[in-house]
Amino acid sequence: MRTARIFLLGTTKSSKRSLLKTLLKDQFQESGAEGDEGVTLWQWHPFKNQQNCDLVEKYMTEDLKDSQIEIWELSDNQVFQKVHPIYYTSTALYVITCHSPKPNCKSVVNFINTIQCKNPGSSILIVMIVSDINEEVKGTRTSVPDQYFQFLLNSIMDNEKNQLDSLQEEMEQIRSLDANEEATEKIKLLTQLLHTRPKLPKQVHVLNFSTNQGSDIIQSALLRNCIDQMRDAKWEHQKELDIIRDKIVELKESQTILATWSSLQEYFFTKIQTTNQKLFEKLMSFLHKTGGILDLQKCGWNQLDLDNHFICVNPLVFTKLLCRFHIAEETQEFRLTSSHFWPDKQNKPSVESLIEVLETVQVRGIIPETLFPVLWQEFPTLDESQVKLLLQVFISLGMLLPLHSSLHCSSLTTLSLPTYPTLSPKKYYYASVIDCFNDLRPQLNWTQKPFPGDLQISCWFRFILGDPPEGLMQRLLCCCHQAIHKQATYQHLWKHGVLIRAGDVMLCIEYTSGNIKRFHITGRINTDFQGSEATAIQMTWLKMAPLILAAISMLSSFHGLMYSTYLVPLGKYFYEPIETATNSTHQHVFSTGSCLQAWTHKKPLIIERERILKVDHLLPFEVQKPVGSISVMMEFILSKKEEICSQSEESPLIVDNYLAARYSTQVAVPKTKKKATLQIKWKLDEGNRSSQRTNNNIEGGGLSVKDNGKNSCTGVDSSKGTFQNLNETQTGVLNENEIDGRIMNGRVMSEENENSIAVRIASSFVASIMVMALAQHLVEESSVSVGNIAKITATTATAVQAGDIDAAVNAVFDVVNKVNDMLEVRHSSPDNEAPRKSKFCILM
Repeated sequence: MRTARIFLLGTTKSSKRSLLKTLLKDQFQESGAEGDEGVTLWQWHPFKNQQNCDLVEKYMTEDLKDSQIEIWELSDNQVFQKVHPIYYTSTALYVITCHSPKPNCKSVVNFINTIQCKNPGSSILIVMIVSDINEEVKGTRTSVPDQYFQFLLNSIMDNEKNQLDSLQEEMEQIRSLDANEEATEKIKLLTQLLHTRPKLPKQVHVLNFSTNQGSDIIQSALLRNCIDQMRDAKWEHQKELDIIRDKIVELKESQTILATWSSLQEYFFTKIQTTNQKLFEKLMSFLHKTGGILDLQKCGWNQLDLDNHFICVNPLVFTKLLCRFHIAEETQEFRLTSSHFWPDKQNKPSVESLIEVLETVQVRGIIPETLFPVLWQEFPTLDESQVKLLLQVFISLGMLLPLHSSLHCSSLTTLSLPTYPTLSPKKYYYASVIDCFNDLRPQLNWTQKPFPGDLQISCWFRFILGDPPEGLMQRLLCCCHQAIHKQATYQHLWKHGVLIRAGDVMLCIEYTSGNIKRFHITGRINTDFQGSEATAIQMTWLKMAPLILAAISMLSSFHGLMYSTYLVPLGKYFYEPIETATNSTHQHVFSTGSCLQAWTHKKPLIIERERILKVDHLLPFEVQKPVGSISVMMEFILSKKEEICSQSEESPLIVDNYLAARYSTQVAVPKTKKKATLQIKWKLDEGNRSSQRTNNNIEGGGLSVKDNGKNSCTGVDSSKGTFQNLNETQTGVLNENEIDGRIMNGRVMSEENENSIAVRIASSFVASIMVMALAQHLVEESSVSVGNIAKITATTATAVQAGDIDAAVNAVFDVVNKVNDMLEVRHSSPDNEAPRKSKFCILM
């Protein structure tokens, strides 16, 4: 059976159902539609009605009489509208409805932009619906007030003109650079976009729902487009196409939703008895465009992950599953068949706790893993493996973000499912497009501009044709987070970004929410050592590369979304020291094309005769051939991962926690005048030794941690290049005084004493770290003198060295008291009000 597809879009009260009733007539039955909160499917067999056949008599053929049209009525909810582009297809017809008087012109323009971003050149039909019975009919168009009708057309045309101007401007800017791979490819894409502009809607159809005036014109336009769709769905390799379609039908009947690319490919090769890879790829691409399947690798960031290449064989069910966990704010009722999840002998959750869990989804966008089967109860055939597979796919699409930190979930109600034992009630996901995260940017661990000694590189994505589709920024954020989260030792999430520490590199991924929307990926690293900057920059690029590739991969699924990438380096190391230059923290924005061009020719970039960018410092890599695009550059950097990591292990700067877990190579710390490196060594048990390095603000000398004068652990300045345990000879052989037990300074040490020493050492370090953090906080946040804080910090350091835990703890409380004193000073000022806080509050 020939099938065509129509996507019906519109905002609240845009009269979509009025148009459906006009089109379907006697076939319209609301109870017979496959409904869902996100999408409702209507099956329309138009050519069973002779009147419809007469409207398109010139285009009708005998084989079209049994054809059907799928009308996907998409929800007008704003959250669901962010989800819809995932299943937009390039061959479908998009019908946008609006209501007169005063149509929502901005929404119509946004719908057009989203469709063109996802699938440029798609056919779009705009229908303005009038329902006033008393309106007079003039010709084929009802008497819509001219100013409203013209205003809608002007909004569409003005938007198109602005986009054309932006495309032309971008092409001129690219042509001004020397020809390279990236420039040539971009000009080609821009030219293709310019050719698709004539397909944009140039008129508005008007339907009077009360008098049915204008319905024939609209139906004729719809049917002609659908006939073109059905004819395009038949092509030269029809026999091979039918093989794949029959397999898809078989999988649907077996309640399968996802299939792997490899399994379908193996089946196809077996049937045709040959391995024609290109033909199979063409067939799958054709089915994806026409909506028969969803190639999920083309819908999200996982285009580089060939091991997890999934094909959705039932797009409608997949769409419902996707919409179901985005519980709309207006949802007031939720029905649940509890016996499916909690057998009679199991304790069922109270109604109140279930309501609390559901409200958490609405208000905070946080979903426990065990709630998904409940939300998807309409599909009881989903087992645990399928649920986890679907979650994996939704994560790759940027629709879900696993919450690896308990900070966001510690106060949430848990929900256990006895029939799904491997789903964790304490594992939570964040639905990205619900956009409910708080807007608390990091205050201590990130500043707008780097400090002296920091090196920072930012990669900006600027969107040429205006704002990107709604929800895309949140999906980009989740995808970039997934690309690096396994290396994260610290992370902070907020509404518009995420801050991650990966080794010694701080990564800030965020998007701007003002009039000009950009997506930023920033890496920052600190270097106070001469000659280590190149290694630091290489490691920064190594951490940023997977994020940039993930963003590019996600953006490439929107075929009409044009963007430019820019690099923003900050730090004196990147620039020539010119006296007339502006401050090194002043942002200079460079296009990646100009940077790669200068880097290829090994020339610096001059900025308005004030600054000179040393491109070889920004890109400290050696390549054998020119690199034409940033994606190729990032792939090259990832290919050098082992080499960069091996250099960083020898560097005095880089200590990557992820690599440190894999390699036991010790990193040499250089000698400096300000700091002496000390080594503490103690025995945990016979035959095992562990060492730990730390920096203390003292000049050379030894370190002794004592326990009541009986036992001691001794170390010396490692910068002198020698270390010898008191109970170990120079050859490393234990002396005869050691017996079966723990020995220190020639004495047998009990396990209790050893534990006491270990606790004191650990406690002293904790106290030191705490007071250092408090002192740093005061330095960064306060405008008053911090001289006394420095003295207290020095007291704490001395107490740590002497093993005096009480003195270290007292120093911490001294800092707390100092904070309260400062708050009281502020409180006395009429401009600052701050109550006195408890010690626990300040420490937290």
